[in-house]
Amino acid sequence: MSKRNNLISIVTSKKHKEIQNIFTKIRANSIILNRERLTDPFKQYNLIEKILKTHEAKLFITFTSSHIILGRSFNNEIIDMLKFKIKHYEKSFKGTVSAELNMKYTILLININDKRIENLFIDLLNMKSSKICLQNIKYTWVITNIKGIFIIKYCRILENNDLEDVGPCFELELEDKYHCTEETYKKSLGKIEKKNKNITKNQFNDEIGILHIDKQDLREIKTRKYKK
Repeated sequence: MSKRNNLISIVTSKKHKEIQNIFTKIRANSIILNRERLTDPFKQYNLIEKILKTHEAKLFITFTSSHIILGRSFNNEIIDMLKFKIKHYEKSFKGTVSAELNMKYTILLININDKRIENLFIDLLNMKSSKICLQNIKYTWVITNIKGIFIIKYCRILENNDLEDVGPCFELELEDKYHCTEETYKKSLGKIEKKNKNITKNQFNDEIGILHIDKQDLREIKTRKYKK
């Protein structure tokens, strides 16, 4: 089983520090850093890359006074980054028991309609495990896209399989995004393009290919002689 990637949680504003800490504790495997000078990761991406390299991490999330920015790197370069404007958020909900920490959870993606964004959310929140018992999973992250507004909420799974909001819950508007080239993205996933071997199959499932050999001198080819 491969090791779960660490998340760098960068605190830049006291305004959302509490809810950022709640998110980080639920996710676990996170390193919290204070960087008040980091005001715009899209313009200061070089600083993000240095931080990730220093702490040997690939994933990051940061809360500014009005935005949430998250992303990931490959070979010490940013390959994906999303910028969300915070429209509304809830740390918790009245009448519900607070979420337990260090618990396994699932990720439910609804109507995202963008494979790169889906993959980034999964990479950011996934919990790698060699064994899974569905009966023991009590929580789930639910991420829904409704006409460009992303609802991200943490829920408790009840015995009848209903979901109970326990918080945190975010209502976010996607303002900006950056994705690397498709070739770099495939490399980050460990996908290696197969070389074309010039081999095809016909309707009888016979392999047909082209062999390239050096030019031969027919006079040097030994043939069998037959007596008449």
